[in-house]
Amino acid sequence: MAPRGEQPQPLRGRRRHEVAQSLASRFRQGDTSIHQLAAELGRRPSTIRRLLEEAGVEVDDGPIVGTDESSLAAELARRYLRGATITDLGRQTGIDRRVIRRHLIDAGVSLPDRGARPNALAETLVERYQRGASIRSLADFAGCSYSTVRALLLDEGVTLRSRSGESGPPSRF
Repeated sequence: MAPRGEQPQPLRGRRRHEVAQSLASRFRQGDTSIHQLAAELGRRPSTIRRLLEEAGVEVDDGPIVGTDESSLAAELARRYLRGATITDLGRQTGIDRRVIRRHLIDAGVSLPDRGARPNALAETLVERYQRGASIRSLADFAGCSYSTVRALLLDEGVTLRSRSGESGPPSRF
């Protein structure tokens, strides 16, 4: 592995073949993910995926390696519709979540709007804020950023408290 902050040396020729075979052997054992292998080697998951493809790794129900684009999209859609999340698919395959999302859309899967927030969550956040909870604590509760919660409260028509805690015009920050 390359020292922190340095680029790893390119893999070429015999060394590339040896690394690909070693990765394939570890990967086939089933206890190491593409992301783990990438972290160990200081490489991107896409590079590890390519090396596994070069080593001839093809797995039916495991990570998707060595397949054409339409088959990849169909397999990702199948797994997604069976309950896997986009994050799960990314961990399993080493494919970036944005690429997975594009493949799912190409396969005809209807995905929720990335900016959509459930009404129940909005109602809960508004209620808690009106009972005195801070925006920061609401962000921690909802698992999102301060600015997302603040925008949601404003979208819901809530008058924000000043920094001193009194009700008044919303602060600019």
